[in-house]
Amino acid sequence: MTALFAERYQLIERLGRGGMGDVWLAEQHGLRGFRRRAVIKRIHAHLADNTDFVASFEDEARLAAQLDHPHIARVEDFGETDGTLYLVMEYVQGWDLKALGQLGEGLGTGVPTPLILKVIAETARALHYAHEVTDLDGQALKVVHRDVSPHNIMVTPLGATKLLDFGVARSTGQRQSTRAGLVKGKLSYLSPEQVRSQPLDGRSDLFCLGIVFWELVTRRRLFKGTSELEILKRISKAVIPERELKADCPPSVAPLLHRALQRSPEDRFATGLAFAEAIEGVLAELGGVPSARQCSEWIGQLETTTEVELPGHAEPTAPPARDGEVTINLSSLDLVETQQRSEPPPLPAPGSDSNSWSHGSTAFTGPIDINQSNLPRHMTRFIGRDAEVARLHELIASDQQLVTLLGPGGMGTSRLAIHYASKHLDLFE
Repeated sequence: MTALFAERYQLIERLGRGGMGDVWLAEQHGLRGFRRRAVIKRIHAHLADNTDFVASFEDEARLAAQLDHPHIARVEDFGETDGTLYLVMEYVQGWDLKALGQLGEGLGTGVPTPLILKVIAETARALHYAHEVTDLDGQALKVVHRDVSPHNIMVTPLGATKLLDFGVARSTGQRQSTRAGLVKGKLSYLSPEQVRSQPLDGRSDLFCLGIVFWELVTRRRLFKGTSELEILKRISKAVIPERELKADCPPSVAPLLHRALQRSPEDRFATGLAFAEAIEGVLAELGGVPSARQCSEWIGQLETTTEVELPGHAEPTAPPARDGEVTINLSSLDLVETQQRSEPPPLPAPGSDSNSWSHGSTAFTGPIDINQSNLPRHMTRFIGRDAEVARLHELIASDQQLVTLLGPGGMGTSRLAIHYASKHLDLFE
């Protein structure tokens, strides 16, 4: 047997890897043959000295430790070993909603509607708990998950729901705040206020849960497009297309979707509890909440099929970003409204190779192919530094996982990195 991680965990299989860390299926070993499965999330060793990453990881651990709800995956331990921070989470056996939806497509009928309603209602109750939870001193934490998506909702073989990953959640107890220009969440599962960098509360999560709900009962992707900008525009406007619901879906579901997906938070369900109770009212029409046995039978049928993507599933190609973060270079409002201005923005300086520029405090996008990348562009040409560019290319081309450019402020490390990335986009696909 290989050496134990943190002296008590046997790492079995890597479940995922991102810019911040990796996630492992593990087995905890204890006295007298005690063993149980767990999931370990650990920060990359090369980020151990990065105060921003460490603070974000610590925020996640502190917040998760205060959440105790039957439909939220439990955090069981937090520690450090050999300079590496790690978080131990409850192992949830089952499928995330993305995989379950794909199995439903393989069956040709989608996921059974009563099971969908049960899962969405339980997730709404989990979110309500998180939105209302207080710390040990009774102070409201005002948690916003910010990453409610099919990937983060698990369904067990008996049909129980577990909401995962508060890693990008926001709460009043955080030490690390989101940097300007960053939107945390998955691109197609953002709320209009997330896209516009407006203040968030729990109703933002409920909009995102509404997206998940809509996609499961229509068997279509809701916000899709050929570029990040196009998707952001669609989300900002919150125009919901008319789609026929699944054959086994009662008409009373449509008003719930309409309310959940309102552009203005004031027009949505006020709380997760209200959303859950509305869904449970529809379940009552169908005979009540399905039993564990019935859910098990449905899931057993889904297991016999092959996963098939929902129509319109493919995301546009985007440069890599930190885990759970969508990077937006201009303010989201400018991204959405630039093309609608009655007067054209000022032209860039003569001879400039820039395709976007600034005027006062407002950022404008010129007539360029906005699908190329989300890298900022500069008004002046990049001149010289050939040796540094060559060395950087040598490192990147050799499959280095991370190349950090160091230097005091004003030395142009950011400009060098942006210049290189813009000239070699193919290396970052």
